[in-house]
Amino acid sequence: MTAVLDSTTATLSDCTLASLPLRETAAMPGIEHDHTPALVQHRLPGVELDGPRTISSTRREYWFSDSRTGSRLRLVLIYEPARGDVRCHAAESGPRSILAGLRSAFEAWTRRGRRHPARWDAP
Repeated sequence: MTAVLDSTTATLSDCTLASLPLRETAAMPGIEHDHTPALVQHRLPGVELDGPRTISSTRREYWFSDSRTGSRLRLVLIYEPARGDVRCHAAESGPRSILAGLRSAFEAWTRRGRRHPARWDAP
């Protein structure tokens, strides 16, 4: 798979992440929800989300970065309409596992009834 980078804003880190091999990973239900940016901000301090980037009608990419640690995550969703399935692939670099943090955040969000992340602690 080839990443699509904006040549006017791409950094060396982007190019490095784009060149890393993608590995298949478990699906992440909820990644496409409107609350994803708030979820990332609330549960993954220091992590910024760039995306989604729609590459084609069957492919979407999300890029995450933590400037403090230099960690980055590229998450690629591939829709397979014939199978009614979504496959998830990831490439990650740096000391912080953004993927593990993201997965944990989505699991907690689902357990809390998928309320807006700012309302998690509300009764």
